[in-house]
Amino acid sequence: MFFLRLLFLVLMFTIIGLMVMFFPRVKSITTGTYHFIQGQYEYDRGHLPEARQDFELALRGYPDLATVFIRLGDIERALKHPNDALSYYQKALDVNPKSKEAMHRLAESEEKLGRLRLALGIYADLLKADPKNIDLWRKVGTMYYKLGKEHSTMEDYDQAITHLLNVVAKEPEDMGSRFKLAESYFNQERYTKALGVYCDLAIDNPQSAEALYSLAVTLAHLKAHKEAAEMMVRATEAVEVTQPELSQPWAAIAIKFQQAQSPTDKEPPKAVTACMDKYHTAEEKRDKEAAAEAATEE
Repeated sequence: MFFLRLLFLVLMFTIIGLMVMFFPRVKSITTGTYHFIQGQYEYDRGHLPEARQDFELALRGYPDLATVFIRLGDIERALKHPNDALSYYQKALDVNPKSKEAMHRLAESEEKLGRLRLALGIYADLLKADPKNIDLWRKVGTMYYKLGKEHSTMEDYDQAITHLLNVVAKEPEDMGSRFKLAESYFNQERYTKALGVYCDLAIDNPQSAEALYSLAVTLAHLKAHKEAAEMMVRATEAVEVTQPELSQPWAAIAIKFQQAQSPTDKEPPKAVTACMDKYHTAEEKRDKEAAAEAATEE
């Protein structure tokens, strides 16, 4: 049995050798395969110049293989050459217009170069092809959010809200998307909508100065100055724990919020009352749980 296997291997390599010798195309493919494998090996080890050389040689055997261009783009991106990386990703897409990997890389490169509208177009095409991909919903929503901030365009914020609502409905633990959603509402001056999102963020992240501060600012815009001052104090307390070196300037801001209160302030809107009741209920629950845990430890 061993002898038969050995004979088979000898015959196989002999045939391959003859094909390489008499058929140049086979030779170029074989050489291309070697350099592709070698290039991937060097790339994985972090030897980027050597990997680039091997992938360039691999193109001789595979001039129409998108993966080779993608790897060359990855190398240029790692070497901080974003324009060269984009060029390779575009070539990958030229040889294989259906390559989702090439589209992803091209979109990321456009985004990195600040061409957000172009990046958005590519991400949107990917989302159309894969409408259940929550990461693409998040990415498209984020692009619209960034464009809204950059150009103060309400239409972009509308699209950001539509996409981010879908994300947070399926992944409520995604705090980044929830913050972007709240800010999109706020920048459209839809303060009551922003309040609902920021209120839940403050409840879910009681030590987040960002969430508490954003809630305070939103309350102030709704003329709920007393409630805004309270949340600003909570934000300052959170900063004292997480970033004590910033506690003094935050305390100064808290004083300004307190000074904004007036005896003539009207009753806050119902949405404000509902938010504060919800916040205080959650706070009382946390305090009781903490007290029960402390008693158990004693």
